[in-house]
Amino acid sequence: MTCKKCGLCCKLLQIPFNPKQKQQIKLAEMKVNYLKTIKHMGFVYVIFLSECKYLENNLCTINKTKPLICSTQGGNSGVYSNLWKKINPECGYFQNQ
Repeated sequence: MTCKKCGLCCKLLQIPFNPKQKQQIKLAEMKVNYLKTIKHMGFVYVIFLSECKYLENNLCTINKTKPLICSTQGGNSGVYSNLWKKINPECGYFQNQ
């Protein structure tokens, strides 16, 4: 697995909801930057376009001190890898798998 440095993991935000939170999910889906909704492992994830302010030329400018959530975005964590494949199947990180 090699990162292609496309920056997509820093341009998308996923917010998990309990499937019973139907009203909150509908409200989230009405936001301007809404991209799509995905069901995964008992949760509903609403995906938004939301580029990180520390992203420059598709690279993290605070990589050595980035928050923990950044380390689990995209394909960086086994916990979220399968979710990320659903969110962004074009991610270069998974193209060689």
